[in-house]
Amino acid sequence: MNWSATVSVSRTIFPTIPPRVDYELTALGRELLELADGWRQFAARNRVAVEAARLRFDSAAGDPAIRLISSS
Repeated sequence: MNWSATVSVSRTIFPTIPPRVDYELTALGRELLELADGWRQFAARNRVAVEAARLRFDSAAGDPAIRLISSS
């Protein structure tokens, strides 16, 4: 994926020898970073619960933990 094309990163090229290119997050990139950090925090807070759910799923031989119950 070309991050520059998604307007998440700005690129400044300097015509020097050797060439120099600076990259910086745009406002959209910073917002995306905040969202990604939220996912990271969620994963860190819930790691134990997610691992326990995975073990329950694996021990159930792939049967879903939630089953539909007929209302009839």
